[in-house]
Amino acid sequence: MSASFIGVLRVRDGRIMLWREYQDVLRVAAATGRLPDLLASLPAA
Repeated sequence: MSASFIGVLRVRDGRIMLWREYQDVLRVAAATGRLPDLLASLPAA
């Protein structure tokens, strides 16, 4: 399985001050067979 993501780093004085990672949660859940569980956990609209 592969999943695309983006990492956002904030660096100050050569040191990492912030690391954020954003993934396609739906694609990861579908690839791992957990999409039905994820959708069932969402509140009803």
